[in-house]
Amino acid sequence: MVQWLVQHALPACVPGALTRARSSLVRDPALATDAEARLVETIAEEQRAHEQRQTELQQQLAALRAVADPLRDRLLFGTGHPLEDAVHDVLVAAGATVTRLDAVYGTDSADLLAEYSGRRVLVEVKSASSRPPQSLPGKLLKHLNTCPLYQGPSLLTAASSWSTARPNSHPRNGTPRSAPTARSPTH
Repeated sequence: MVQWLVQHALPACVPGALTRARSSLVRDPALATDAEARLVETIAEEQRAHEQRQTELQQQLAALRAVADPLRDRLLFGTGHPLEDAVHDVLVAAGATVTRLDAVYGTDSADLLAEYSGRRVLVEVKSASSRPPQSLPGKLLKHLNTCPLYQGPSLLTAASSWSTARPNSHPRNGTPRSAPTARSPTH
């Protein structure tokens, strides 16, 4: 019955009904012109190339994150030697020559001495469960005043402390997270 309506009744009684009812989104590829067919193929090729490029970029991003995430985690959440190692690695990656002072002078010295373009910076690395203590810059001043390594004209151009402040939780997902803060005492 439906077939008879579509094939005979509608064309005879309402000739434009089938044309109006046909969706403009449904097209028979066999009825396309050569120009339409070429453009449809070009669009499909562009879409495949875009998807392939996006896959390549996602793979590159995953590889970069696999390298950066462990260092970022040590910087944000590390304590003790892992945090000191992370700060060391960042400074070395930036092109600085870094000396681990604890290994040479013991824990009475600051943690790192970074040298870059003729400038030397003393670095004290600490982690804290909340805001960094205000005494942190004072520790650098103490190191500057008591350690013979730091005496002499123009040995140091700056001193800074690296502190990772870790609040109890990140507001979005409950995991600890914050950025390191750098402080420079005046000398």
